[in-house]
Amino acid sequence: SGDFVFRRGDGHAFAKIAPASRRGELAGERDRLIWLKGRGVACPEVINWQEEQEGACLVITAIPGVPAADLSGADLLKAWPSMGQQLGAVHSLSVDQCPFERRLSRMFGRAVDVVSRNAVNPDFLPDEDKSTPQLDLLARVERELPVRLDQERTDMVVCHGDP
Repeated sequence: SGDFVFRRGDGHAFAKIAPASRRGELAGERDRLIWLKGRGVACPEVINWQEEQEGACLVITAIPGVPAADLSGADLLKAWPSMGQQLGAVHSLSVDQCPFERRLSRMFGRAVDVVSRNAVNPDFLPDEDKSTPQLDLLARVERELPVRLDQERTDMVVCHGDP
């Protein structure tokens, strides 16, 4: 994202600093965390928010645990049920009461924008797609869009929604 993330010395909080160009995205992250916390979902709590001309700073609590990537296979299997419960808690929230928009039509528009700026990050693509031209990737997604839009009408859930 280009944001800077700092961990407090005691490990109990993080500060995320975004430049002015990303202030809106960081404010959206703040708003989603406040909304989730208000519904009893285990997530970081917003401690502080500051906006300046140069950018914004979001300070949040750390949540207990370790990154899944740091776990051995056996420990990951033990942690998996808890991770699934947390994801289930988010997915069980009422879509009708969620104030955030992340429908496929909007996300496809973002994909068109990213491709038009030649800004696809291959690190986020499966290995088999890393060398595929960006316009070909977009065309593949566009071909699937009608089917996915039909699925969306009947199978929506609240999701984390990183921008």
